[in-house]
Amino acid sequence: MLTEKFIASIRKPAIPPKSSSTGTKDAGIFQHELQPVAAPRAVFKKSTTSAHCLAVSETHIFAAQSDKAVIHVYSRERGNHENTVPFPEKITCVELICDDTVLALGTAAGSLLLWETLTGRMVSVPECHLQAVSVLAVDPSSNFLLSGSVDSNIHVWSIPLLLSFSQSAQSERDTPLHTLSNHQSAITALKIGHTRTESCIAISASEDKTAVIWDFRTGDALRTYLLPSVPKAIELDVVDRGFYTSYDDGSIQLVDFYTADTTSSITSLEPAKAEKTLRNPINPLHTSSIESTSTVLSPSLSSLWKPPDPSPGPALSLLLSWDSTKLLSGHDSGAILIWDISTRSSTPLTTLPGPVTNLHLLPIHGIPGPSPPHAGTGTLLKPHTIVKPRPDLTGAVNEDPARLARNGGIPLNYEFRAQILREPATLQTATASTATADFRTLLACTVFPSDLLADGIAELAEWSADGLTHVATQGATNGIAPAEEFVALGEEKPKELDLQAQNELLRKQVRSLQRVQRVNLKMMSAMRYDSE
Repeated sequence: MLTEKFIASIRKPAIPPKSSSTGTKDAGIFQHELQPVAAPRAVFKKSTTSAHCLAVSETHIFAAQSDKAVIHVYSRERGNHENTVPFPEKITCVELICDDTVLALGTAAGSLLLWETLTGRMVSVPECHLQAVSVLAVDPSSNFLLSGSVDSNIHVWSIPLLLSFSQSAQSERDTPLHTLSNHQSAITALKIGHTRTESCIAISASEDKTAVIWDFRTGDALRTYLLPSVPKAIELDVVDRGFYTSYDDGSIQLVDFYTADTTSSITSLEPAKAEKTLRNPINPLHTSSIESTSTVLSPSLSSLWKPPDPSPGPALSLLLSWDSTKLLSGHDSGAILIWDISTRSSTPLTTLPGPVTNLHLLPIHGIPGPSPPHAGTGTLLKPHTIVKPRPDLTGAVNEDPARLARNGGIPLNYEFRAQILREPATLQTATASTATADFRTLLACTVFPSDLLADGIAELAEWSADGLTHVATQGATNGIAPAEEFVALGEEKPKELDLQAQNELLRKQVRSLQRVQRVNLKMMSAMRYDSE
């Protein structure tokens, strides 16, 4: 059965709630089930987080506190507060990168930190922004990290360069690959597309009431949208067809990249050419038809979704369901609304005791076969405990420079501890896994797969080899051609086989039994792994 869950975090409300149940007292992080039954499942206490200050992995939750320069680490498996990690500066945003093994942090002073949670190593890029870092985003391949700031700039960083041990890389670490500087005010939201190709885009929203689509690999602005109000949060469609944005009045707006339902602010083109360009219902983002001039568009007011009741207040966070049919919005009053995208209508889902600043979708469970969108990809490493930042790994000042040069700059005490969950993917393992049909995949098939039918026919042919031999002999005697794939069901005894033929038949039966045994063992192992 499909199970879809999400995690929400709140900020300390300006006015404390009058009453609170015992289960949610002092709770700041909530795990809620969306389907099959919408209900709360777990709470984590003593936490207050601002926007973009929550990061969730398969085993842990990292919450940067809004009132202290600390990060609370919670264990999802044990359901408790595992650790409190102090920092010299207040953390203003967090983002997990590199298969959830590195936590990127932005500080109030404009610095960028990368914390390897399995080793304790900390990499710092001091004061890369003039003001506080407000939001971070990482591309699907974990090669690029984008940092948005209150100073209106967005920096594009190379993650392999930031994490490199070499001295040459450390000298280039403080310089970003690109700086995206089209905005005039603080960056409020930042998202990156889902593709791993060179056409991956980034979307930034700012207090200047604009949203810009970027080709962050080259630093080019592809399109600019003039919004009716200051965007509080944005959420990108799972196939990058458009994005959703929220406003202070609680409304939601859908901006479609491939629709003509917009008005233009282009002045660099001839009127006839600009009108022809905008009437095209399919206007690709990566296009040279506008002569290297970024398109400036204003979304139509018809794409604005108004809530039926304005009491929930500003929509501070957004979350798209795994199938892109539902949109969740977290509001300043603590209400979480669920929007039906097809009808553009909303219904209350739950109410939390504080402003809902972050929403995070957990990997779904219950669908066999290939991983659907937002499903867990099956990480290779599983940490049991998070290693606090270790100052002895930051610069390795006590290490011999000659020895560091021989080891590529890696300190002698650099180590990590984690459980290896599966064998790393190679060509041999990928071929072996696809050659044998998975039991969960077979359950989802509408008909019997062809490879399963072929194996069954071959197995029946081996088990009934003696019957086929007898039928072929009788057919040849009577002058009748034996039918192909015919299994004898008569009561006549087959022809007596010699010793060599009997041994060969026994070998075939043993091999068939061994194949059945291997399949059964693999199914039992898969069921045991799922239950764990």
